[in-house]
Amino acid sequence: MTINLADNTPRVSYAVAQGATQTSFTVSFEFFDAADLNVYVDGTLKTITTHYTVSGGDGSTGTVSISV
Repeated sequence: MTINLADNTPRVSYAVAQGATQTSFTVSFEFFDAADLNVYVDGTLKTITTHYTVSGGDGSTGTVSISV
C-alpha cells in the first residue's frame, strides 16, 4: 500500500484544558508504524509503551492512548 504524503498534514496538535482527563486521541492520517508518530506533552517527547500506546497503523488511521 502506498500513502500519498501530499494528502497528509505533517503535524497534528491537540490541546487539552487544564484539569481535563482526556487520554485518547485520534490519528486522523494513515501511518504504517507506531514509531512514525512523535508524542509530546508540554514540549517533552514521550516514550512509546512507557508513556503512551498506539493502535492502528499498517496504512490506516489509529489512536494514541496516553497515561495521565
